[in-house]
Amino acid sequence: MPQPPKPDESRDAFIKRCMRYMADKEKTRDHQQQLAVCYSMWEEYQKGRGKD
Repeated sequence: MPQPPKPDESRDAFIKRCMRYMADKEKTRDHQQQLAVCYSMWEEYQKGRGKD
């Protein structure tokens, strides 16, 4: 799995970084599944920071 978002990283920057990782390392998942994983990671990170 990709590294979690960095404290100063924007959502767009994280999604791009995450998708690059997923394209290289998670070839068993299709593009939509990869994107869902990345957005899910972002959402979990935001919840942990107390943001909705």
